[in-house]
Amino acid sequence: MASPSCPPDPPFKAEALPDGFSPELLPGSGGQVTIGPDGAAVPIEPIDQAVRHYAGAPGRFIDVLSGLPPFEPTSVETVDVLGTTGQLGEIEEGLQVTFALPCGTYTLLAYGVAEADFKSAIASLRFD
Repeated sequence: MASPSCPPDPPFKAEALPDGFSPELLPGSGGQVTIGPDGAAVPIEPIDQAVRHYAGAPGRFIDVLSGLPPFEPTSVETVDVLGTTGQLGEIEEGLQVTFALPCGTYTLLAYGVAEADFKSAIASLRFD
Protein backbone atom coordinates (compact mmCIF):
# COMPACT_ATOMS: atom_id res chain seq x y z
CA MET A 1 0.00 0.00 0.00
CA ALA A 2 1.40 3.40 -0.96
CA SER A 3 1.95 5.97 1.77
CA PRO A 4 -0.10 9.17 1.62
CA SER A 5 1.50 12.21 0.04
CA CYS A 6 2.83 14.94 2.30
CA PRO A 7 0.53 17.90 2.84
CA PRO A 8 1.63 21.36 1.64
CA ASP A 9 1.44 22.58 5.26
CA PRO A 10 4.29 20.54 6.73
CA PRO A 11 3.94 18.68 10.03
CA PHE A 12 6.99 20.56 11.36
CA LYS A 13 8.13 24.13 11.95
CA ALA A 14 11.43 25.94 12.29
CA GLU A 15 12.10 27.26 15.78
CA ALA A 16 15.23 29.21 14.78
CA LEU A 17 15.31 31.25 11.59
CA PRO A 18 17.87 33.76 10.29
CA ASP A 19 17.65 37.32 11.62
CA GLY A 20 14.84 39.29 10.00
CA PHE A 21 12.75 36.24 9.09
CA SER A 22 9.11 35.94 10.08
CA PRO A 23 8.30 32.76 12.05
CA GLU A 24 5.03 32.42 10.11
CA LEU A 25 4.98 29.91 7.25
CA LEU A 26 3.39 31.71 4.29
CA PRO A 27 1.69 30.28 1.18
CA GLY A 28 3.56 30.10 -2.12
CA SER A 29 7.24 30.54 -2.86
CA GLY A 30 9.26 33.41 -1.42
CA GLY A 31 10.50 33.92 -4.98
CA GLN A 32 6.94 34.54 -6.21
CA VAL A 33 6.80 38.13 -4.99
CA THR A 34 7.18 41.57 -6.42
CA ILE A 35 7.80 44.81 -4.54
CA GLY A 36 4.80 47.14 -4.47
CA PRO A 37 4.93 50.95 -4.69
CA ASP A 38 5.04 51.19 -0.88
CA GLY A 39 8.11 48.89 -0.73
CA ALA A 40 6.16 45.92 0.66
CA ALA A 41 6.42 42.42 -0.83
CA VAL A 42 3.30 41.46 -2.80
CA PRO A 43 2.65 37.85 -3.93
CA ILE A 44 2.55 37.17 -7.65
CA GLU A 45 -0.72 35.46 -8.54
CA PRO A 46 -1.56 32.64 -8.73
CA ILE A 47 0.19 31.38 -5.60
CA ASP A 48 1.76 27.92 -5.94
CA GLN A 49 -0.25 25.86 -3.45
CA ALA A 50 2.39 23.08 -3.28
CA VAL A 51 4.93 25.45 -1.71
CA ARG A 52 5.15 27.35 1.57
CA HIS A 53 7.90 29.76 2.67
CA TYR A 54 9.51 31.63 5.53
CA ALA A 55 10.08 35.24 4.48
CA GLY A 56 12.98 37.54 5.19
CA ALA A 57 13.79 40.77 3.36
CA PRO A 58 13.07 40.68 -0.40
CA GLY A 59 15.34 38.08 -2.02
CA ARG A 60 15.79 36.21 1.31
CA PHE A 61 13.47 33.27 1.89
CA ILE A 62 13.27 29.57 2.70
CA ASP A 63 10.79 27.59 0.59
CA VAL A 64 9.26 24.36 1.92
CA LEU A 65 8.17 21.96 -0.85
CA SER A 66 6.38 18.65 -0.45
CA GLY A 67 6.47 15.92 -3.07
CA LEU A 68 8.13 18.09 -5.73
CA PRO A 69 11.41 16.92 -7.26
CA PRO A 70 14.49 18.61 -5.78
CA PHE A 71 17.21 20.29 -7.80
CA GLU A 72 20.54 18.52 -8.39
CA PRO A 73 23.00 20.05 -5.91
CA THR A 74 26.63 20.57 -6.90
CA SER A 75 27.83 18.66 -3.83
CA VAL A 76 26.06 16.88 -0.99
CA GLU A 77 26.64 16.43 2.72
CA THR A 78 24.43 14.49 5.10
CA VAL A 79 22.69 16.30 7.96
CA ASP A 80 20.28 15.22 10.68
CA VAL A 81 16.74 16.42 9.98
CA LEU A 82 13.87 15.49 12.29
CA GLY A 83 15.52 12.22 13.29
CA THR A 84 16.27 11.18 9.73
CA THR A 85 19.14 11.80 7.32
CA GLY A 86 18.86 14.72 4.92
CA GLN A 87 20.96 15.63 1.91
CA LEU A 88 22.26 19.23 2.04
CA GLY A 89 23.83 20.82 -1.01
CA GLU A 90 24.40 23.98 -3.03
CA ILE A 91 22.05 24.80 -5.88
CA GLU A 92 22.08 27.72 -8.28
CA GLU A 93 21.94 30.87 -6.13
CA GLY A 94 21.00 28.96 -2.98
CA LEU A 95 21.04 25.90 -0.75
CA GLN A 96 18.81 22.85 -0.53
CA VAL A 97 18.10 20.09 1.96
CA THR A 98 15.96 17.09 1.04
CA PHE A 99 14.68 14.49 3.51
CA ALA A 100 12.05 11.77 3.69
CA LEU A 101 9.20 11.48 6.17
CA PRO A 102 6.66 8.63 6.28
CA CYS A 103 4.30 10.59 3.97
CA GLY A 104 6.99 11.31 1.35
CA THR A 105 9.78 13.76 0.64
CA TYR A 106 10.23 17.39 1.71
CA THR A 107 12.73 19.85 0.27
CA LEU A 108 13.75 23.18 1.81
CA LEU A 109 15.31 25.74 -0.54
CA ALA A 110 17.16 28.72 0.95
CA TYR A 111 17.95 31.88 -1.00
CA GLY A 112 19.88 34.85 0.37
CA VAL A 113 20.69 32.79 3.48
CA ALA A 114 24.17 31.95 4.77
CA GLU A 115 24.94 28.23 5.02
CA ALA A 116 25.47 28.43 8.80
CA ASP A 117 22.06 30.12 9.24
CA PHE A 118 20.38 27.51 7.03
CA LYS A 119 22.00 24.68 9.00
CA SER A 120 20.73 26.28 12.24
CA ALA A 121 17.21 26.49 10.81
CA ILE A 122 17.38 22.82 9.72
CA ALA A 123 18.61 21.76 13.17
CA SER A 124 15.74 23.69 14.77
CA LEU A 125 12.95 21.87 12.88
CA ARG A 126 10.43 20.33 15.28
CA PHE A 127 7.23 18.38 14.64
CA ASP A 128 4.05 20.34 15.43
